[in-house]
Parts: sequence; C-alpha cells; structure tokens
Amino acid sequence: MNQTSKLLDSVDWDFNDAVANTGTHSIHPYPAKFIPQIPRNLIKLFHPGDSSVVLDPFCGSGTTLVESIDLGLNAWGIDVNPLACLIARVKTTPLPVKFYGIAKRVIYKAKEQLSKNTVLVPPIPRLDHWFKPDV
Repeated sequence: MNQTSKLLDSVDWDFNDAVANTGTHSIHPYPAKFIPQIPRNLIKLFHPGDSSVVLDPFCGSGTTLVESIDLGLNAWGIDVNPLACLIARVKTTPLPVKFYGIAKRVIYKAKEQLSKNTVLVPPIPRLDHWFKPDV
C-alpha cells in the first residue's frame, strides 16, 4: 500500500457525527455541495504546510475555500456558475470588526422579539424556494 493510500485509509470517511450546514456553510443551499469534513480532512492530509495556496477549480459554493481559510490557508476558487461565485465570495469575505457589535445588537433584538412572539415577516415572493422554513 502506498503512502497516499495509507493517509486516506487513516480517516473515518463515514463522518457519522458530521453537521453539513454549520457556520457559513448554511448561508444558502447549493446542489451537490459536499460536507465540509471532506475537504477539511483532505487539506489536513495533503497540504504541504507551507505558504502554498489551495486551488479549487470547480469551487461551487466555496466549501473547500471556507475550510482552507478556517485552517489558516490562502485559497482560490474558480467556477463557471455566477451564482456559485457570488455565494463563495459572500462566504469567504471577512467582515469588518465593527460589524460584530452591530450583529450582536441585531441578534439581541431578534431574540427579544421572538420571545415576545412579535416577529413580522413581510411577504416575500418564493421565499420557500430560497430558504428553509426554520430560517
């Protein structure tokens, strides 16, 4: 058995405890996206540990890009689908630090309204097409 096969065999590829839609991975549904544990494990196994950039030539919604960035690596993604590129860009663009304070206030207000059962959702055409009911 060669070294690559040994490395690949060292991972439990079942990912029974995997949660596919966590963090930025849950921003938007995208067909055929894989669970983040797959690229994360492959990057950990095969990245040389230097300043090499991770290239995903068919990046889709950016799962591999997000996992690379989370591991502290630079990453480049390419995709022919403009919607995929937009989703990947949104998922990988760092937010300004001041955003976090604003986000905390918005979350606090939203939780406050939820607890009072006073949340009003305006009518949005085809909302169920874009978002799951719990979102």
